[in-house]
Amino acid sequence: MNELYAQVIEWRRCAVEKPRLEVGRVEVVGQVNRLFAVRLHSASACMKLLVWGVACALSVGCGSDAPQREYGQVSGTVTMDGKPLTTGKVIFQHVEGPSLDAPINPDGTYSQNIPVGDTKIAIHCREPDIVEGGVRKEVVPGKSIVPIKYATAEMTPLKYNVIPGESKFDIKLSSAN
Repeated sequence: MNELYAQVIEWRRCAVEKPRLEVGRVEVVGQVNRLFAVRLHSASACMKLLVWGVACALSVGCGSDAPQREYGQVSGTVTMDGKPLTTGKVIFQHVEGPSLDAPINPDGTYSQNIPVGDTKIAIHCREPDIVEGGVRKEVVPGKSIVPIKYATAEMTPLKYNVIPGESKFDIKLSSAN
């Protein structure tokens, strides 16, 4: 008795019984308002129906109606008090929502393709994490190297208008509040 019997029935009113139609191991037993009552006779039939349904949903949901974004290549150097940061990331938060980040290289440089338009810039740079404890190791995040005002897009004073093509934006931070 390894067969899987599942009934998927969507009734809004009393079903009008139609002649039974068997498609492989899937039996259509009725229809009401374009919704079918289906009896699946095996796990493979259930899987085939699931794959078919997902494929239909994906093909309907994909389209070219989404607006195409234009990008600009932004690069530069991140310094704090005149010295380059050697680790971390630059976070670009576009005013329309999408955010991207660029890793800060050991020489303090960064480079990333960013959507064109007004963008807020945050810097994420921390000391290495600290591992504490004996048997149960706990990881304590390292202290932020940059002042808190640069840490989030909501608080940062750093803004940049990204333009198409290549542009250079050096980020000069100050440890003074």
